[in-house]
Amino acid sequence: MLESLGDRGCAENPKYYSFMAVMSLIATAMLVQVSHLIKLGLMVLVVTATGAVNIYSWRDIYDLYDFIQFSSDRTSMVASKYLMTIMIIVMMISFYFFARHLERQSRTLFLWKIGVHDQKERVFEMRRWNEALVTNMLPEHVAKHFLGTKMRDEELYSQSYDETGVMFASIPNFSDFYTEESINNGGIECLRILNEIISDFDS
Repeated sequence: MLESLGDRGCAENPKYYSFMAVMSLIATAMLVQVSHLIKLGLMVLVVTATGAVNIYSWRDIYDLYDFIQFSSDRTSMVASKYLMTIMIIVMMISFYFFARHLERQSRTLFLWKIGVHDQKERVFEMRRWNEALVTNMLPEHVAKHFLGTKMRDEELYSQSYDETGVMFASIPNFSDFYTEESINNGGIECLRILNEIISDFDS
């Protein structure tokens, strides 16, 4: 009866169920967006259940398997139920550290992507500010010339006119007005007046 049972399958294939537990550990380690602590808990459940089945529920099957496979030499043999349980524990530890490594890499990559996105946003914002500054400092057609084309640093902008005029102007007592703190408001009023005068001449 024992030999027929060993020939049929249960006594020949008890390790396959442990290999299925190893596949379960692999599937648990490859779960995406799951904390490593949850993975560790699932792995411990799988290992505990498999170890309990190997050592207690299927001990007769493993003993029969060992008897059939190692009937000639039983001096140095360690019971297969313990070997398979130890193997599953070692695999669990290995897969846990592998899953932990993957989680750290994924987190680092995610933070790197966020950093790159923030840097792109800052570069875009800085470019917009620079364009606004150039537009405010230069005439509109000159600003469009420099902002709209790829200019080399040594290239200069110039236009030719048949007739030109140069005007020199000064504001009487402007230095006294600039130093008058009570009405100048820290230089803001001077800047406002100069801006109005320059804007009027530009118009």
